[in-house]
Amino acid sequence: MKIGDLVFANYDEQRGIMCIGLVLEMRKVRKYKTHNLKRDEAKIMWSSEHSPIGWWLTDQLRVVSESR
Repeated sequence: MKIGDLVFANYDEQRGIMCIGLVLEMRKVRKYKTHNLKRDEAKIMWSSEHSPIGWWLTDQLRVVSESR
């Protein structure tokens, strides 16, 4: 997954909601203070009425169209 990719949220797809999102940023975050486990997150702008933006774990998303 990279900046510019179009994605669906896995949970939304399971519920029949087909709202596509655009990857704006990528980052690695430490998920637990007691562990040194880092996970990838993507900042997504969703294509709904108010274009909400938020951070999502990449394993919660599915790429539907890759940017060049």
